[in-house]
Amino acid sequence: MLPDNLGYIFQDALRLHPSSEVLFQDDVQVTYTTLDENCSHMASGLQKLGVEAGDRVALLFGNHYRYIETLLGCMRCKAIGVPLNARLSDEALLYIISDSEPRVFIIGKTMLEAGLRLARKLPRVRIVVDDGRAFLRNTDEKYDLIIFALPDSLTLTSSVTSLRLESFLLTQNAIRGRCENQADAP
Repeated sequence: MLPDNLGYIFQDALRLHPSSEVLFQDDVQVTYTTLDENCSHMASGLQKLGVEAGDRVALLFGNHYRYIETLLGCMRCKAIGVPLNARLSDEALLYIISDSEPRVFIIGKTMLEAGLRLARKLPRVRIVVDDGRAFLRNTDEKYDLIIFALPDSLTLTSSVTSLRLESFLLTQNAIRGRCENQADAP
């Protein structure tokens, strides 16, 4: 039987085989448990950004497993994922993005250059590329939307340590600092 929400499509497999690998890319293997956690984190993050049921979220990814996590995360918070074909021209992509009126535009790391090029052509989009914590500490501006980079949780700082990069990015102080720069909801 299918779940009420396709964002949970693999729940039976998760229950029966939580440590089985479901996604593979290069040297990355993602288990059902990790996939479930990542999808839930994406859904939670989108909701914290103000994404509500029925809102559109534009997705520009290359062939990357994070796309699946992001699309399922959109489904879990009942948002509408708008997949963008990376092979289309900028003109066609801009038309799709403008026509769909997404609340959020998520760019996969392999598509960052193309995504930023597109975002610069969209009205009402302000792009800031900087270390998030340092930038927010040095400004008094308020923002409607603050997106922390989506670091690859499997990226290591060296081959002999298991230190994860988000250990430095997503600390309590970083999140608390972000709240100080968050504009009040309209």
